[in-house]
Amino acid sequence: MDICSPFFVRKTRPLATMRFILTLLLLFVVLPGLWAQDIPIEQESGTETVFQGFGIHLMPFSIATRYPRLRLGMQYKLERFSLVLDAEYGNDGIRNVILQPDKNDDYRFVGIRPEIRYSLPKLVRELYVGMELPYTRTSQQFSGGYYSEELGPVSVSSARRQRNRFSIIPKIGAQFLEGRFTVDAYMGAGLALVEWTYLDREDLRSVPVGFFNENFAFFNEDRDEGRRSALELSGGFRFGFWLSR
Repeated sequence: MDICSPFFVRKTRPLATMRFILTLLLLFVVLPGLWAQDIPIEQESGTETVFQGFGIHLMPFSIATRYPRLRLGMQYKLERFSLVLDAEYGNDGIRNVILQPDKNDDYRFVGIRPEIRYSLPKLVRELYVGMELPYTRTSQQFSGGYYSEELGPVSVSSARRQRNRFSIIPKIGAQFLEGRFTVDAYMGAGLALVEWTYLDREDLRSVPVGFFNENFAFFNEDRDEGRRSALELSGGFRFGFWLSR
């Protein structure tokens, strides 16, 4: 279902959003208690011990980024290889919990981030290398000027600005298990294919070259209509709980 469909386009009540966030956090805290008597599985690999099994995690700082959203995920680890899957969601209410409390432009963010990783052996067994293949879609109401593929510089009184982004990101990180709690720090750099579109445009009109100020192109180049490749940097921290098998 497209996030710009009428099903998704609705105002978010701040109280309902807060309840949603608190419910997710409560589940994240309570759920691990159901496995409190289990022991994470460890297996010998030569002369070293590696853990395996299943865990859940969250990325708390994603709510304070350029595109604020909640990010939760899970990991399945079989000796050295791991499969990781994160899901992301953001809207006006989630963004306004910390940032821009009076801004409501029907902001939407959805994303899925599959990843495969390999834990390095022996003395650096906490380190891993991985490949992440995220897809995200962002949209929000917009008014102002931008560069159209067909018309050049244009201005609109209202439109829905949408960004689709698919990336390939090699990364390196370190994951530590202390009891049942995990900490995962990583960084990476890759390439992204980005497409910006402007939908439901109202009062569209062409404007003369030079209509925008001198800094317009520099600050808005990545939001011009069309498709392009871009460098993407990745980094962050995940905090999780290991549930074992």
